[in-house]
Amino acid sequence: EGAWIFNGERDSIPEVIAHPEPVRVPIDKPVVSVSAGDNHTSAITSDGELWNWGGHNQYGGLGREVEGNYIAPGKVMDHAKASANGNLHTAVLTDDGDLWLFGGNSNGQIGNGGGGDETFVGLRISYPCQRLPLKVLDNVKAVATGGNSTYAVRNDGSLWAWGDNEGGILGNGDGITFTWEEEAEANKLLGEYY
Repeated sequence: EGAWIFNGERDSIPEVIAHPEPVRVPIDKPVVSVSAGDNHTSAITSDGELWNWGGHNQYGGLGREVEGNYIAPGKVMDHAKASANGNLHTAVLTDDGDLWLFGGNSNGQIGNGGGGDETFVGLRISYPCQRLPLKVLDNVKAVATGGNSTYAVRNDGSLWAWGDNEGGILGNGDGITFTWEEEAEANKLLGEYY
């Protein structure tokens, strides 16, 4: 019962807490799957509950209404069958074949045309976020994420992709590829030096 992870945690705690041995995650029911993103984790229990924890909820990546990092798991939704976590977003496939997304939408990875129910405002950037789960597709049988992109296989076998297309990762033939030098120059113009 529950979930075991081998992972370090970092939150608003003044020091980094590393766990070089497995630690039990406090979910009081059997867990059937787990997925991890850049700084957040999702687990699905045997009765279809989706539990999320970690960072990035300022972008809505945990699907919880209140902004902030959560170092303990919290239930987000029912009827979950599979989940995939990107850098700032989470995709959830429910047992009826609906695909729900929430989180940062900086590259359109939520799949709703680039909008959201809130706007994240940072020091140098702002972009839409979807804090609460939003149904994006139906008739889906598999889901995956990659960074700031989302992928879904529908019941008819067709593959759908949306979000960040750097390097042509979406596979639709119109990706923009940047060399490292071009990306570094663009970052300098934005004020971020590498």
